[in-house]
Amino acid sequence: CAGYKDLSVTFKEGDLRQSQAYGPVSKAYIDEAFESFGPFNHTNATIEWRLGGDGAPFATIVRWFVSDPETTGDTDTRYGQVLVVSTVATPANPTSCVAGYVDALENKDANTLARKVADEEAHDFACGADEPQWHGKRGKLAGEPMRHLPETAE
Repeated sequence: CAGYKDLSVTFKEGDLRQSQAYGPVSKAYIDEAFESFGPFNHTNATIEWRLGGDGAPFATIVRWFVSDPETTGDTDTRYGQVLVVSTVATPANPTSCVAGYVDALENKDANTLARKVADEEAHDFACGADEPQWHGKRGKLAGEPMRHLPETAE
């Protein structure tokens, strides 16, 4: 999919779970990486791109809707909402991964908190070495993240 300016968005879906990566990710990341949530989920269509002083994107924030397993299949499925902060791949570092989570239903200023996480943590976040953390309050509808990243970026 087309992303910000000439950057791509790599979108995957499997078993009613979605995964996204941003920028020029390596073939290994395209083929093997999958970060999502355990419960069924889907992402919002809007991507907020966080830009550095040079105008280059370094992070994204996307709202994910995570189904409540206790209501899945009912006519009134409940959803948690999680703001997922991810890194943006560059030619020098062709990896994009989740850097942090904010429960949008449990935190009054969730968007502000997600922007703070992006601005303070995404620059130095190392995919495959660092583990994404929850920030702020986390409620029971947030779901449990799942992630698989390839051994190398190549």
